[in-house]
Amino acid sequence: MPGPGEFLPADSPAEQGLRALASSFDHQAWRTMPSIPTQLLHDGDELDLGDRTLRVAHTPGHTQDCICLLDERHRILFSGDTIDTGPIYAQFDDSSVEDFAASARRLADREARRADIILSAHGARYQSYPDLAARVADGFEAVSTGSAAFSPAQDCFGTAVRQASFNDFSIVVAENYRPHASGT
Repeated sequence: MPGPGEFLPADSPAEQGLRALASSFDHQAWRTMPSIPTQLLHDGDELDLGDRTLRVAHTPGHTQDCICLLDERHRILFSGDTIDTGPIYAQFDDSSVEDFAASARRLADREARRADIILSAHGARYQSYPDLAARVADGFEAVSTGSAAFSPAQDCFGTAVRQASFNDFSIVVAENYRPHASGT
């Protein structure tokens, strides 16, 4: 698995690299506590934050309830776990490589064209540019059609996975993932 900063150009500012976890962090004991939603969001919904309006884009793939948020006025796409500059995880039980491919293509063809920057949830860099969405879409299409090359890897949880590496991101799938016979 790539180390911190391996996806960054040599002249990238240090603040764009990943920070090490505290030595006291116990990843085996760490749990995410569920929250109670105050409303359910749907594709196309608008969230009015007063000085900013965000439009919801439902982007299943990483999980079936993934969303991205587009701030058209400020030309910012908040891509969550859908577009990233590090490993993009599609190896979970509720992940779907085929849905991920469709979501990434949708972002590349629609939402990313209305943005000047993409802000990712995490990864090697927090900020990228709209052309990354097309490269991620191409990568997922290569994975879903079986034309991507894989190498064995481990995800951040220590689980054995397979990883297809591209210039500025990688796609992680379950160790037993096989593209659909139809290539879609």
